Amino acid sequence: MIKKIFKTVLIMTVVVSAPAMAQNDANPLLQEWNTPYGTPPFSKIENRHYAPAVRQAIKMAETNVKAIKKSKEAPSFANTIEALERSSETLERITGVLFNLDECNTNDELSAIVMELTPELTRYENSVWMDEGLFERVKTVYDKREGLTAEERMLTEKTYKAFVRNGVNLDKKAKKEYGQASEELARLSVQFNKNVLADNNAFALNVTDGAMLSGIPANVLATAKEEAKKRGQQGWTLTLDYPTYGPVMQYADNRSLREQMWRAYNSRSNHGDANDNNEVIRKIVALRYRMAQLLGYKDYLDYKLDNTMAHDAKVLNDFMVQLINASYPAARRDLDSVARWADDHQIYYPLQRWDFSYLAEKLKQERYSFDAEALRPYFQLERVRQGIFDLYGKLYGLSFKEVNNIDKYHPDVSTFEVWDNKKFMGVLYLDMFPRPSKRGGAWMTEFRGQNKYDGRETRPLIQVVTNFSKPTADAP
Repeated sequence: MIKKIFKTVLIMTVVVSAPAMAQNDANPLLQEWNTPYGTPPFSKIENRHYAPAVRQAIKMAETNVKAIKKSKEAPSFANTIEALERSSETLERITGVLFNLDECNTNDELSAIVMELTPELTRYENSVWMDEGLFERVKTVYDKREGLTAEERMLTEKTYKAFVRNGVNLDKKAKKEYGQASEELARLSVQFNKNVLADNNAFALNVTDGAMLSGIPANVLATAKEEAKKRGQQGWTLTLDYPTYGPVMQYADNRSLREQMWRAYNSRSNHGDANDNNEVIRKIVALRYRMAQLLGYKDYLDYKLDNTMAHDAKVLNDFMVQLINASYPAARRDLDSVARWADDHQIYYPLQRWDFSYLAEKLKQERYSFDAEALRPYFQLERVRQGIFDLYGKLYGLSFKEVNNIDKYHPDVSTFEVWDNKKFMGVLYLDMFPRPSKRGGAWMTEFRGQNKYDGRETRPLIQVVTNFSKPTADAP
């Protein structure tokens, strides 16, 4: 069954219709990938391929689901649960490329395609999860799950709960409302991320007076100088990418510069313009609340926690109180230490959020002779990466071999075969550096998950994305 790809968390709008393909076999997304380990042929995939491929894959999945539902055989794990799990393999393969690239290597056209396809994909998912006839077959297997293996039982329970949590037991009117709300929620979640990325990229502070940049590490200034050159500007250009923003907040002597950067970073998509997310957030919260109520929950928190270890709000709140009680005294001591240090050095302005990292760094340097920047030359990215690979070798017996015969979606990406002795374990894509087409943060995802059907094992294609400082001409 297609995975829930659409993120409905708080952490693009021109609609583009891709031209119809003359034949399905002309679309690389619908072809078998005759590539090393079945990796995506990124160099052959164009934006125009996605919409027709997704729509064709939805039709294929619908045919598969209909066959499961109409089967004359008694429901079993194989012909119902497993068959449902495999019903949308082609669709998952395509959306695995589409949504991952929209996160890490997007453009306006791709973003618009995602906005166009998201409601259609949600509509397909709803048609499956709300199908009462299909659910009856699933429930029959679920009711007899004690006779299954541990893995089969887990998947059966997961599938059964997915139907219930996605509205299969609602009446006709409530199903319609829930379906419309879920489509809108999926669209808004994509819109939210699009707005944050656009607003992040919209900020660029060009500085021509080097004195304003006092204290900022040389490697950050080198990156800022390269950024200015790329934009055809003089001096240095500071962006909100964290490898620039973080060191500015930690080292810049110019307080007004720190304040300007802090306010820009912490007010992204909050300017009342085309990238503003205030109304998006209000709509997301209202939709979540209404959908949870339709399913019989008090609110969205109850719905969310029902499927977690915490289970209910009381357990979560008790945990948060314990966490606050344990951490607050230490945080208070840190803040008081920084405030005393500032007073001792005749820094009398009221401490603001753009001051703490800077003053804390000064305190550490004076009290402990510790400077994080002094350690940087010893932690070159390639060396750290190799150190991690060596650690995994010692712990798990894994080895990593960089290869260049696997298609990449961006020149910054590195690809590795992963081996356990002579057994191939999977492909690892490492995408380490920030760029305007990539959202901030760090995450792990997959272009293809691992599975084993009919004795045939498929190994995973794993992607790790970060936003570390990119080497410059002068510094690793």
